[in-house]
Amino acid sequence: MKQPMRKMTPAMVRRMVRMLTIGKAHHSFRTVANALQLDESSVQSHLQDRNIKCFKKIKRNLIPETQKEARRKCVMNLRKTIPMSDVPNMLFLDECYICAGKYFNHQNERCYGYSLETISNGKKIKHFPKTALCAMVFGAVSSSGQSPLVVLKSGFSLNQHTYKDSCLKPMLEDLLYGLEANSAILYQNKAPCHTAGTVQAFLKEKMSCFIPNADISPNSPDFNPLD
Repeated sequence: MKQPMRKMTPAMVRRMVRMLTIGKAHHSFRTVANALQLDESSVQSHLQDRNIKCFKKIKRNLIPETQKEARRKCVMNLRKTIPMSDVPNMLFLDECYICAGKYFNHQNERCYGYSLETISNGKKIKHFPKTALCAMVFGAVSSSGQSPLVVLKSGFSLNQHTYKDSCLKPMLEDLLYGLEANSAILYQNKAPCHTAGTVQAFLKEKMSCFIPNADISPNSPDFNPLD
């Protein structure tokens, strides 16, 4: 038998606000109502009376403070070493994971507070972890257009050998119109398969103008248009 709802007290209101706004665990109107044995509409009503609003979580890549200076130095170095006349020769490449069969609880994509700016990053940022149920799409872009996309199906392991043999080699065999392997300036990020010694050696042999790992800024998003 369903138990009668409890009457709201000031202590319950304070606990309700803490659970939704500053508590470490994620809560929704429903979970707070269940925890306090209240009606969900009562929780919403009390929060509205206190001007606490519901916001949709935002997706954002966080850049550690320790990496900001390293990123600035890499950007300044590229500005010094690559003249504007060479920009049309730049070739940006990257891969993107597309998750399949992943269930997202939309209730978990909400956060609560007086304004979005006052809500902590831990509460308002939604993290989307990579899973085995995903496919990878690889491609390259330049001022001349885009390369044919390479799609690796679900269940694969993206390592230095897969990246070199299944992504880089097909891309180099069919370079974008107007680009040559000996003059194109290739830019990639610091993913482990990009920075692997075998991949760096392969690019040094095939593309003399590629940007080496030491000159790439750490962490995404970087200045790759694909990011």
